[in-house]
Amino acid sequence: MRVLWVVSACVVPMMAYEGYKPGMSLIDKIPTEDDATYVLEPILQASGNLRHVPPSDFKLMVSRQWLNLADTVLEKGKEEGIDFCSTVPKACEDLKKKKIKAARKKVEELTKGSASKNIEDEVEVSDGPSEVKPSKSKSSLKTKKAESLDDWIASEDPEEEEKPAKSGKKAEEKSRTPPAPAKKKGLYMLEYDGYEYRTLEESIKVEKKLWQQSDATCCRDWRAMPEGYEIAPDTPELRKVLTQYTWSTHVVILDSLKGYATFQGNGFTLGQHFGDHQDKAKRTVKRGQVGYSCPWECYHVIIRRPSPKRGEL
Repeated sequence: MRVLWVVSACVVPMMAYEGYKPGMSLIDKIPTEDDATYVLEPILQASGNLRHVPPSDFKLMVSRQWLNLADTVLEKGKEEGIDFCSTVPKACEDLKKKKIKAARKKVEELTKGSASKNIEDEVEVSDGPSEVKPSKSKSSLKTKKAESLDDWIASEDPEEEEKPAKSGKKAEEKSRTPPAPAKKKGLYMLEYDGYEYRTLEESIKVEKKLWQQSDATCCRDWRAMPEGYEIAPDTPELRKVLTQYTWSTHVVILDSLKGYATFQGNGFTLGQHFGDHQDKAKRTVKRGQVGYSCPWECYHVIIRRPSPKRGEL
């Protein structure tokens, strides 16, 4: 058994389960960092249980770029006297390098627009060498002092550079070519913007006329997330696109676990948030597999995968 279950707020030792062997991986079949964090949460929150996480799992986190989780496990190990850096030193060194690389990439993104603008404002183009104009602004003083990226990392306050980065991102989104309209692929699949969408429950029609409440179908029982799929992101764009279809129910669930109406009338419009702010689906891990169910009401969970390229299955 690869999942720790919580009983009376205490983590049950792994060796109590049939089939468990010391050193067995807890996350080798987990698809994402969020899911792996969910599985390891009982160990990370308790004390003295990190010994159940083998060094090979720490190495796996680093190789899969799950840097936040790897860093958390490393720090927890220090608290409990477990030194992953001595058992898998290369993974520890790789984690350090990847964190530095990620930090530099973030800095470059933050300063891409603002730093170049400051330099252009301060440098006069002439026939001779460039001259820097005096500037009283805090940001321009830092720009002149920063002789390298490492200097900037050591001296700059990232919060001051977030506004240019956000505006740049908005401009990029605004200039993005609108995707082609969504189209059905057979009875059970919808294709949109490079992804194929379906319900977690298999063989559920994308568009089905619901003449009465009893015509709706449900995903009440737990269903494992199929390989290669993820739960559809909750964005304004996808709420608008996906709720144009009934999905054989009146409410669909996205990755926020909120429900959105696929019907109009009685004060509701398509894509409108349905019900209160509690989760409308239940997320559970069984035998290392993440799955969902809607045990309370008749809803469907929408999932997606990248559209296969031509020639692929």
